Amino acid sequence: MSQAQQHALRNRWFFFYLPLITNDLVNASYNGDWNLAAEELTQRLDWVTTVEELWSSMNSLPKIQGLPVGSTYILSRDGKEASFENFPKGSRLLVNLHKSPATETGLDVVLAAVLGESITSDVGLAEPVCDVIRIAARPNRDFVDLLRVEVWLNDAAYSAKVANALRQALKDRAVPSSTYEIRENPFESAVKKAPRGHSSTELDRSRSTDHAPKEVEPEAPKAEPAPAPKASLEAEPPAVPQPAGATEAAAADADGVKGEGVDRPEDKPEEAKQGEAEQTTPA
Repeated sequence: MSQAQQHALRNRWFFFYLPLITNDLVNASYNGDWNLAAEELTQRLDWVTTVEELWSSMNSLPKIQGLPVGSTYILSRDGKEASFENFPKGSRLLVNLHKSPATETGLDVVLAAVLGESITSDVGLAEPVCDVIRIAARPNRDFVDLLRVEVWLNDAAYSAKVANALRQALKDRAVPSSTYEIRENPFESAVKKAPRGHSSTELDRSRSTDHAPKEVEPEAPKAEPAPAPKASLEAEPPAVPQPAGATEAAAADADGVKGEGVDRPEDKPEEAKQGEAEQTTPA
């Protein structure tokens, strides 16, 4: 498919892979410097600029469930650093996909809704509100196949509306509400629990069980505005972000898109980006 035939995303997104980082590893190899460990261990994969590139990347990379527990894929709008300093008014939603069909379909729905920008129109905004997606397997005693998708918002005031839009997108794809949950886990709660001496960018507290994130109640969406124009895709690759997630908590425990051509096709293209598969696939 030529570039002219592809469906451009509004913004380009950068794909990162963050392996599990533990206290023992950081202390033994990085003199306790979590930032240095994160910078050196984070793998920069590739830019995603079109719908076709998104699904090609998802198809060519190993499924997150097959990687060591604690591994994380990160998608960042324009390569924005995934640290709470860059989200001073923001928050995050935890989309816990408990079991099939949510674990099979839910991830596609969330990716399509966020990168396809139906979320932006659903919450009644001209500018995007979701800037980071984090994907990780979080198996537990109750749900051995649990997949967690974090959606980071640049404005916490829209958490309920975004959660409601995601629920509707999942409902549209016939994903039973009993197979998933959507909760808000504010950055403030992670910061308060961060151990003294750790960087404020270390935010992967989502696996902690001592803080119950609050349920986001559904809210009726406002009227949908006209779609905003697509941004330019010309920019230099970003510096490796200090990933949210390098604390000891890491060792502990789409049919919803209204934009055209955004949903994952039934037969995903295997030929796309085959030449990049080995380079982009983490070891």
